[in-house]
Amino acid sequence: INAEYMGLLDEELWAATRCKFSTVACWARGLPKDSHLLLTTNLGFLVMPTLNKFLKLRQNLRNADYELQFPDYGPQYQFQSTFICPVVQQPSTPANPPMLMPCQHVLSKSAVLSLEKMGRVKCPYCPSECVRSDCITLDV
Repeated sequence: INAEYMGLLDEELWAATRCKFSTVACWARGLPKDSHLLLTTNLGFLVMPTLNKFLKLRQNLRNADYELQFPDYGPQYQFQSTFICPVVQQPSTPANPPMLMPCQHVLSKSAVLSLEKMGRVKCPYCPSECVRSDCITLDV
């Protein structure tokens, strides 16, 4: 091999090229360059101190309405949420948003309306019942 091309055999160069190619290919397809498991694990380690602090505060603030605030961890940890209702098997839309029932199960608005009988909504996953006004509309 010609001496001027010996640099092309450098393993560090090929490793950097593989990394750059993988990054560009994933970006072009709208995919994260790291696996979802790695992203989830890394984010879990980042949020753990905030969660621990919240758990300690919550013990002292039993009846207080406290909203948990997380710092911005950067664009690599920002994802577009998509809720698909397990009852009607359709993604949520602004006209059909997800709704949190008092039992903490989440259904779409159309599912809640279809499950309503005589002013009461029976949860399809547990024995609890509620009125539709007890359900909270969630923003996704």
